[in-house]
Amino acid sequence: MKTTLQYGVAALAITVGMGFGAINASAQTSASGTTNATDAATTGSQTGGTGSAASGTMTNDSGSAASGTSSGTTSADTAPKKSDNAQATSAGATGAAMSLDKASFAEQAASANMFEIESSKLAKKHAKSKDVKHFAEMMIEDHTKAGKRFEEAAEKGGLTPAKKLSAKHEAALQELEAANGADFDRAYITAQTQAHMEAVTLFKNYSENPDDKALGAFAKKTLPTLEKHLEHVQKLGSAG
Repeated sequence: MKTTLQYGVAALAITVGMGFGAINASAQTSASGTTNATDAATTGSQTGGTGSAASGTMTNDSGSAASGTSSGTTSADTAPKKSDNAQATSAGATGAAMSLDKASFAEQAASANMFEIESSKLAKKHAKSKDVKHFAEMMIEDHTKAGKRFEEAAEKGGLTPAKKLSAKHEAALQELEAANGADFDRAYITAQTQAHMEAVTLFKNYSENPDDKALGAFAKKTLPTLEKHLEHVQKLGSAG
């Protein structure tokens, strides 16, 4: 009986000891796991933070700066300069003016002046608007006077002015002859506007770079009158 009791107490002690051992092992395992998890989190946080910071610094400082520098350089290199455009325009205008010799100027000026007179004679007969008729009368008077001064200047330059219209002016005159009523007024104003725009350009270019003194003086003196005519006919067009 005594022996049996001793065995029971020993067994109980062993069981309790094993239980406490399991509890301690579990606690150690849990503590170790927590410590490892904490260390891993800390290490991951440090690594991630360092990596992100480094990456951000490289992108913002190096990548953006390099990209901005490249973009800025490209824009500066490819953007057209205003001074270059102005010089090109000036050179083009000067070239066009210098290419007009006295023979070419005289031929074009003679045809333009005759067209102004002949088309205005038609307007004086067929125009319905009093303002258009008045303008036509002014064209006949001013261009008849200009024609006489032109002939004198051309003779001094050793040229004989043409006595017929150019093909372009002849075609424009035929179109006017075929128009009637209000259609004629509109056609006449359109033709006069176009003709005076061309005449202003012609006289301006030659007056700035003449190769004949007499014709150059004629072009310079006549230009303001042509500009007034152009302004007048443009007002007629706007009113209509």
